[in-house]
Amino acid sequence: MTPEKDRKDIKLDGKVIVGPGRKAYRGTEDKLRTVLETYAKTGCMNAGIKAAGIPPATHYRRLEQDEVYRQALEDVERTVSQEVEDTVYQMAVEDRDLGACTLLLRRFRPQHYRDRGGDVQINVSIEISERLESARQRLIEIQRADSDE
Repeated sequence: MTPEKDRKDIKLDGKVIVGPGRKAYRGTEDKLRTVLETYAKTGCMNAGIKAAGIPPATHYRRLEQDEVYRQALEDVERTVSQEVEDTVYQMAVEDRDLGACTLLLRRFRPQHYRDRGGDVQINVSIEISERLESARQRLIEIQRADSDE
């Protein structure tokens, strides 16, 4: 493989993703375009890298060295994250999904709905334990009542 000479900008959806100042091996630009296109469709970077048939190191090296490629990836990430956020919103509103509601509240009102770590887990564990004990006691009472009859 030899670096291409007189390389031009490589574009994705009209935006430059690989600038002319970068040396690249023949086909690398097309493969990087495939990474970004697949990532945009699937939301999965590994799927993009596999679809392009490049080693992950190629992608990560290009991110470090090529500002244009890095910016293109950031643009795709913004689009993907917006699509995910829109989906979560639909789940929260249309499906009345409490988990999705919680995610959105943490996203838009983090000062009020931030994760407080282990406090919630401990409280839930205590409550579950108390409920289980109460249910066990009710079961014992029902069994005693049945045996008395």
